[in-house]
Amino acid sequence: RPYANTLALFALGLALAAVKELPFAEAMGLIARQEIGFERFVGRVLDGPQVLSIVFPTVIHGDSRELPTYVGVTTLLLAVVALARVRANWRVAFWGAASVLAFLTALGTMTPLPDVMYQLPFYNRLRNLSRHLFLFAFGATVLAGYALAFLQQQTLTRKAVARAAMLLGG
Repeated sequence: RPYANTLALFALGLALAAVKELPFAEAMGLIARQEIGFERFVGRVLDGPQVLSIVFPTVIHGDSRELPTYVGVTTLLLAVVALARVRANWRVAFWGAASVLAFLTALGTMTPLPDVMYQLPFYNRLRNLSRHLFLFAFGATVLAGYALAFLQQQTLTRKAVARAAMLLGG
């Protein structure tokens, strides 16, 4: 029964997405953006010093409209605290993986992920991988919410919280 429910959930998601994706797939041959070069695909990504904006909000970006890395130190601390319960809750593992993957994708050519993602159909028509940072920010916020719930339920040890603070401090 859980597998049937999951399958039904994916079928519903595909049906909802089809409203937009089928006309888009039909129009792909007619639109001007048929091919995006790799340089445009990885445009506006974080470089080395700008990665520090995850902790310091005053790091200046050249064009900061699409580089929202700062979510707050408390949110980051709580997100790392939630990861202490990754084995006990699959949702924590999902949002942790989604946040890390989104952040690594936004690093552009500093990681091999864009090379792989550029080979995916439909996905290679996107521009500006920095937009994945919204997923990072959302995932970190969700993880912080789980950490608050774990703290309220008293299912986290002080040792786990201290370890997360030391990790973030490092």
